[in-house]
Amino acid sequence: MESKAKLDAKHKNRYEKIMQKTYEVFTKTLPSLGFEERLGQQDMAYDITEALRDRQHIVIEAGVGIGKSFAYLIPLLLYNKDYNEPILIATSSIALQEQLINDINNVSNILGLNPEVHLAKGMRNYSCISKCLKLENNCISINENLKTVIELTKSGTIDKAKFLEVSPTEWKQVSAEDCNSKNCKYRNNCVFIRDRERLKSSQGIIVTNQDMLTKNLMNRSEYKNEMFNKEINCIIIDEGHNLEEKVRNAYTSKWTYRSIKNDILSARDSMRYNKSNVSDQIEILYDILDKLYTKLNRQVFTALETEVAEEGGRLHVDLTDIKEELRLLISKLDNYLIFVIANLDDRYDYNDDGVDNLYKLLNLFRDIQKKDSNSVYWLTSDGKGKKGISIESCSKEVNRTIHKLYFSNPKVNTVITSATLTHQKCQKDDESYSYFINNTGFPTDERGFFSTPKDSPFPYDKHSILYVSDKLPFYEDNKDGFINGAIQEIINLSKITDGKTLILFTSKKDMTAVYDKMTKLNLPWKLIKQDDGSSQSETLEVFKMDVNSILLGTGSFWEGINIEGEALSCVIIFRLPFPVPDPIIQYKCSVANNKLYDVLLPHMIIKLKQGIGRLIRNNTDKGIVAILDPRIGETSGRKYRNIVLKSLPIKNVLHNLDEVKKKYDDFYSLN
Repeated sequence: MESKAKLDAKHKNRYEKIMQKTYEVFTKTLPSLGFEERLGQQDMAYDITEALRDRQHIVIEAGVGIGKSFAYLIPLLLYNKDYNEPILIATSSIALQEQLINDINNVSNILGLNPEVHLAKGMRNYSCISKCLKLENNCISINENLKTVIELTKSGTIDKAKFLEVSPTEWKQVSAEDCNSKNCKYRNNCVFIRDRERLKSSQGIIVTNQDMLTKNLMNRSEYKNEMFNKEINCIIIDEGHNLEEKVRNAYTSKWTYRSIKNDILSARDSMRYNKSNVSDQIEILYDILDKLYTKLNRQVFTALETEVAEEGGRLHVDLTDIKEELRLLISKLDNYLIFVIANLDDRYDYNDDGVDNLYKLLNLFRDIQKKDSNSVYWLTSDGKGKKGISIESCSKEVNRTIHKLYFSNPKVNTVITSATLTHQKCQKDDESYSYFINNTGFPTDERGFFSTPKDSPFPYDKHSILYVSDKLPFYEDNKDGFINGAIQEIINLSKITDGKTLILFTSKKDMTAVYDKMTKLNLPWKLIKQDDGSSQSETLEVFKMDVNSILLGTGSFWEGINIEGEALSCVIIFRLPFPVPDPIIQYKCSVANNKLYDVLLPHMIIKLKQGIGRLIRNNTDKGIVAILDPRIGETSGRKYRNIVLKSLPIKNVLHNLDEVKKKYDDFYSLN
């Protein structure tokens, strides 16, 4: 058996060859094929190769246009070929997953390789043959969309992307989201199950989402069955700025009015004796539960009406308001569980659902009242009254969880990249990434490699302007004055670009208020508003089709959308995207040395960089980014103004619209 020193030497020698080949591809092969040389892209590829050679995790910010997928795919496909070990790439969006499949095919052709490639989307993106056949057999009439899905599913086409005309309601009837493959009688003929089984043995490239990867690593840590090949030692996280939220979601427990009632009934069904004797207990529990969720719904209504929080966001739980209901539920639920356990049917196969869930709920109700709880609690609402309320909880220390899942295994190396991972320009790279480090537990010892951020190669100085308005009152002091003034600024900017504008909001209420006011002004540009339930891709297509339109968006419109060319010539930031002070942000602030500079400002800058990144998407794009929020204006007196401006890629900062117009006109007069 070879010594560790000899194995390490062999390993490094193999990586030196991979690095040499990577260098040749970037300096000779790609230029000979007409690809533009990008220094940041090459540096990124070399940094990744060095980190993997030295068995380190690496974090890399790669600005828009670096071509980060080629930067990591070239060395990693060479690694896959040389080591014959699988590679897993995880993103946070389907759009990037599908783009990566094309990039892998292109890079494979350039390198003369033919790796096995798998695209593993979430379960809800595939149709279920069992549901399709059941629907076909039981329904007298099925619309044409579902007939098409059923027929194609029977012949092996199961990807939702192939059925764009199918509505979300229709798709839910055939989705594999709740697939129970172990007990499915069609498992031997199911394309979905067969594809999932291949992932466990694939030695190729697997492209998936961060949710599936996190779930797989959770299973690994709990010694459960994994979805992917256990030999995966190299993981790439693209769109890594979303990693904290993805892991937090995976570890969040949710309790709804309906789910608790179902668990109470499920626990009763697991009894062998005296089932009828718990009827009174169940009625009492239902009554207390009804009072609890009625009060919680009132809390949500008050929070939304007073604009303490946004609909769909995390809302605080007012414990003093529900103190009596919690006390009664703890007492009655404890008694109920004692009685259920005493009368359990030892032959009943109940998969831990009812009884186990109620014990977890009991612990939650006890824990939620503790001042030193290890968890954060909040409410969410879907706007459907008490039945749409969720009580949710998650560990305070999600960064420790992420560290354990992603960075603690000495055999696994993780590459994390995104266009927005740093919140400031510092001489030391680890300081630039400090907010990301604090949120994810990324290692700061010899196991962690901090790659110097790679600036975008796009000519921001020549093609873009940052307009910072000084004209408006502070939103907090005069909301109506700010909104009315902002609308006039939007109109003035839209005159310069003749529409072609994306306005990004931090609040749905503000977006709706601006839209409603602007629709009454008889403006010459079509106004398009992001609507609940509407498809982002369809909304963007409408915007692109009318080249002089104005699009109002929030949420997902801050990142991931790609509109090249003149159709998008102006991005307006309505307000700086400081985080809403929800329970998670408040906890982070409570343990920070300085909540503004350690939490609120870094969070805002990373989100702001995402929004600004919508404007320049190629070498020829030109335009204006406008920030209407006066908090970083010249006269604001805010000390963080310079920190924010230095962190942004656009350095041409103007405060006068006449100068903005002249500069914008100059962009096009030079052509």
